[in-house]
Amino acid sequence: MVPAVEASEVPAARSGNQGVVRRFMRDRFAVAGLLVLALMTVLAVFAPVIAQHDPEQLFVGVPFEEPSGAHWFGTDDLGRDNASRIVYGTRVALRVALEVAAITLLIAVPLGLMAGFAGGVMDFLLMRLVDAVQAVPPLIFALAVASAFDLSFNWALFGVGVSLSPSLTRIVRAETLAVREETFIEASVAVGSRTSWILLRRVLPNIASPIIVQTTIFMGVAILAEAGLSILGVGLSPGSAAWGSMLSDSYTYIQSNAQNVLYPGIAIAVIVLAFNLVGDGLRDALGLDTDQRFRAKTRLGLTVVAKSAPIPATTPAATRTNGETGPPPAGPDVVLEVRSLTVDASTRGERVTIVDDIGFTLERGQVLGLVGESGSGKTVSSLAIMRLLPSPPFTLRRGEILFEGRDLMQASMAEMRGIRGNEIAMVFQDPMVSLNPAHRVGRQIAESVRLHRGGSDRDAQRRAVELLDHVGIPDARSRATSYPHELSGGMRQRAMLAMALACSPKVLIADEPTTALDVTIQAQILELLRELRREYDLSVILVTHDLGVVADICDQVLVMYAGQVVEHAPADQVFRHPEHPYTEALLQAMPRLSSGDGDILPIAGRVPTPGHHPAGCRFHPRCAHATELCRGEPIELRHVALSSVRCVHSTTAAGRG
Repeated sequence: MVPAVEASEVPAARSGNQGVVRRFMRDRFAVAGLLVLALMTVLAVFAPVIAQHDPEQLFVGVPFEEPSGAHWFGTDDLGRDNASRIVYGTRVALRVALEVAAITLLIAVPLGLMAGFAGGVMDFLLMRLVDAVQAVPPLIFALAVASAFDLSFNWALFGVGVSLSPSLTRIVRAETLAVREETFIEASVAVGSRTSWILLRRVLPNIASPIIVQTTIFMGVAILAEAGLSILGVGLSPGSAAWGSMLSDSYTYIQSNAQNVLYPGIAIAVIVLAFNLVGDGLRDALGLDTDQRFRAKTRLGLTVVAKSAPIPATTPAATRTNGETGPPPAGPDVVLEVRSLTVDASTRGERVTIVDDIGFTLERGQVLGLVGESGSGKTVSSLAIMRLLPSPPFTLRRGEILFEGRDLMQASMAEMRGIRGNEIAMVFQDPMVSLNPAHRVGRQIAESVRLHRGGSDRDAQRRAVELLDHVGIPDARSRATSYPHELSGGMRQRAMLAMALACSPKVLIADEPTTALDVTIQAQILELLRELRREYDLSVILVTHDLGVVADICDQVLVMYAGQVVEHAPADQVFRHPEHPYTEALLQAMPRLSSGDGDILPIAGRVPTPGHHPAGCRFHPRCAHATELCRGEPIELRHVALSSVRCVHSTTAAGRG
């Protein structure tokens, strides 16, 4: 029985709101914009105290008086104090921004939620209504609405809000369509939750980020719209202290007193810029465009390597029982060696470790199995070897990937292009996704041949047919002219193997090559891998959940859990005497033909997510053998004879198999 986990044993998740605030505060421009908005709010609230004069009082000074101590910004054509009018104008500006934003949200959010969640006829009708509104320019629409109500300023603002709502409606609809497909929404529908409750409690919180960002942008647009309406004669009553009215009044005297146009113009520009800066800051803080600037500095198709990535030839953290450091010495036929590979990822501005300090050696003709539950880091590790992880969010923080003595972590894009598909090939999990649906299978295989081997198109096509025939596809010449959707799942996987072998690589990385195939086809694919291994003297890294496949074909087994290697040993030793409790648990959860259902013991709990790993041994909350020794300091990977294990009880674990 797995012991219960104390609340103190698992580190508390970091507050998402605190992370947003911290990331926002790192953006100096966003903070500057927020300070400007705070200053504007103070001016609006304390306008009667701050302003020196009544903003609408006539002839408090001489018309067009120059700035002075009595009138900081001078006076206008009627002798009114410009500074006081600017201060009181902040009230109108903030009112316009909030009122238009509220109208836009009240219209766009419900329409977008209903269209995205309901779909079908309702989605079609609502989107056509949105299209009709969006076809009319915002100011024209606002003028039309205001004209229908005696040029009322409030109705004009309503028209502005309605005219801005289509773009937000489309954003809300698109986000709702994506969230609607999530499993937690399906679960809520399955248990009979009300649609209104699902929309308000499940969908809306998950799409709030883009709504908030877009709202800040609309606030700035609303202030610009108010200024335009005032110039067109649709605004507050003449003489009101509004920046748009000030622009309209001073435009007549722009040639003789241009400074009176500058004051409200600068005020409008500053507050609109402040709203945009705050919107940009919220976008980055909420993770909508995280690492955009970092992305611009990276090259597509090559995982970024941190400057501190290379490590010494030995890893001090890995110690053998005889006191020596580092893993067991590599044999003379080692083709690939991975040392202390560590992969980080950026999520919502926070950097977390996905794969932590993994290492292994792969000899010529050897098959290494990477096993573990989903989320253990197997696929990330295999993609990191090929440097195919997208940057951002991924970064290779440290380690070495030595292929025949060359460190792939230091390779350029041109060098990696020469290695991928040529010396190291990879077969991905879903061949239907990996193959291009727009091109024939033979052409895609021939493209790899031409890229790395050159030659004519005819020779490459001939080679493609030979490869398809070699991997066991009947009538290979005819199948080479087929599109991927015209092949069965097993044939597509064979075609992927043919493409991987096109240039006779030395290493093949196969990520779940038998997933979604029936048992007969799985056996055929495994037999094909064995034949190819013997014929090409091929070294294989096999990523799989299926321990039966591992027992059938692998020489070495690397067991991963929560981004770490917990056990690395010869395959026969893993199945006879597992050293780590997690390996033992995986074996006990594996069905056997000779066992009853009662002999299958599922592993309670789930793999912790990156950034929320428990202290000490990462498996201890799920381990039936955990003690206080497992809950303290991080557990080092120790080497015992030909195996490696990350467990403080490894000497006693051997007897539990």
